Amino acid sequence: GYRPAETRLAFQQRLDKPPVTADARFAAYRQRYEIQVGPRSRTTWWQECAFGPLELHDYRLTDKATGRRVARASLWEMETYAPTWNEHAVGVAELETAPDARRRGLAKFLMAQILRHLHEQFFTLAEVQAAEADTAARDLFRKLGFAQVDRGIRLRRAA
Repeated sequence: GYRPAETRLAFQQRLDKPPVTADARFAAYRQRYEIQVGPRSRTTWWQECAFGPLELHDYRLTDKATGRRVARASLWEMETYAPTWNEHAVGVAELETAPDARRRGLAKFLMAQILRHLHEQFFTLAEVQAAEADTAARDLFRKLGFAQVDRGIRLRRAA
């Protein structure tokens, strides 16, 4: 009685070399925005159930002039995969941009800075998932150097 509800794609990027992401807008973004990093706070009951014991770290892209958060990403260290993968991996659990700030390269800027930071922290692999139907997310991750490594189907029981 189960039917396919959503297809998700898994993407990975090696971090053993410094990531290179060129974008003419980044110089201005470095002047206007700052990235704040800290433990994940203010989770909903659903997020607590879904992420369970994972310790999430939030990367927030904030406008220096107004203090407004325009983009955010949550990451988790994939320590349980280390023995099998022989990698020091990190996963991007969530990436979101404020609706009025989309399509300006801010998520790309934030992710490029995160990847550079992760490389400096000696992580060797980054992984992210996106809905197959989300062409903007798929295109973003490919532009950042991620390659698709897997596909999964979420099933839902018919009522």
